Amino acid sequence: MIVVDAANVVGSRPDGWWRDRRGATERLRDEIAGLAATGVDGSGPGRVLLVVEGAARGVASTPTVEVVEADGSGDDAIVAVVAGLDTVSDCVVVTADRELRRRVGELGARVTGPRSVRGRPGPGRVNRTSSLAPHMAEKIWFITGTSRGFGREWAVAALDRGDRVAATARDTSSLDDLVERYGDAILPIELDVTDRDADFAAVARAHDHFGRLDVVVNNAGYGLFGFVEEVSESEARAQIETNVFGALWVTQAALPYLREQRSGHIVQVSSIGGISAFPNVGLYHASKWALEGFSQSLAQEVESFGIHVTLVEPGGFSTDWGGSSAKRATPIDAYAEIHEAADEARAQRSTTPGDPTASGRAILKVVDAETPPLRVFFGEAPLGIAKSDYEKRLATWEEWQPVAVEAQG
Repeated sequence: MIVVDAANVVGSRPDGWWRDRRGATERLRDEIAGLAATGVDGSGPGRVLLVVEGAARGVASTPTVEVVEADGSGDDAIVAVVAGLDTVSDCVVVTADRELRRRVGELGARVTGPRSVRGRPGPGRVNRTSSLAPHMAEKIWFITGTSRGFGREWAVAALDRGDRVAATARDTSSLDDLVERYGDAILPIELDVTDRDADFAAVARAHDHFGRLDVVVNNAGYGLFGFVEEVSESEARAQIETNVFGALWVTQAALPYLREQRSGHIVQVSSIGGISAFPNVGLYHASKWALEGFSQSLAQEVESFGIHVTLVEPGGFSTDWGGSSAKRATPIDAYAEIHEAADEARAQRSTTPGDPTASGRAILKVVDAETPPLRVFFGEAPLGIAKSDYEKRLATWEEWQPVAVEAQG
């Protein structure tokens, strides 16, 4: 069953979605016609129960749409309908109201935003035209590195569908446009992840502000280019401080809250470079291999608390990873020809970079999964790289197994 909160689609409440009520009935009819014809996710016809009040009255029932007029609060009527269903998990509630989403989500219903809405949301409201799929009650996200790249795209994807996000960045002015667009659904937090005390304070602030944490994304990081011999001590330490210790501190800060609520999902942004390795990014690989190692251990340590851990391993994407956000060591002349060959090989591997916006839709599927993966590639290329690399490793291990047995003693 699809239960539609008519009042919040057409804006008949004082705090409703649409300040401009012209065309409200047409919007509502478009919404329910689409839901009746294709369902919420386009998989087939759906049975629609339309709960109406105020300006939404006057819409008549049809063979596929049953109209219920609420005597009092439309929210209370919808909650009563959902609570009375034999199988609540089969119900999807279509509403843009956060409090109603929370109430029906607690009952076990799935929730999503209206599909046919158009225009600019009012202050403090979220435009859910890009709602991607039904999901359980809104999630609270903590995402590091949201000024650009994956962090920003994933924050937008979460906010667009009605989730709330604590978004960190070294410079929170980079988030001003998101604050203007999403209002109090986003909490900007200035943060340098290499500062352990600041990490713990930021996570505590997010938890205190929103009341819980559901998804913690360690995205902050950067690429360090340079052959192993070329990288200075300060460059190597800075790479590990950000990419490894930054993620470790945020993870440690979040775990007590996740353990107490016995739920949560930690998403570590790794890389295809977290399972394979190429010239000119050796210290970057070291940071991602370290992240992979402690995260795989972590997944086993927290499983009994209902906490999931996922390593996202992207290939090449159109982000700023190799641009202004990257650091570059001073080259050594002796490696000039090898540098040139490495650059050519990298260019061949990155012929069709992925779309960061599309990755936002993908991450929602990962965090909404009943059993999310420990590892997931993002992009087409990583699987082929992994297969080739692991086939070579297995062949080498097999070839040298007699020596391994000899070493056993």
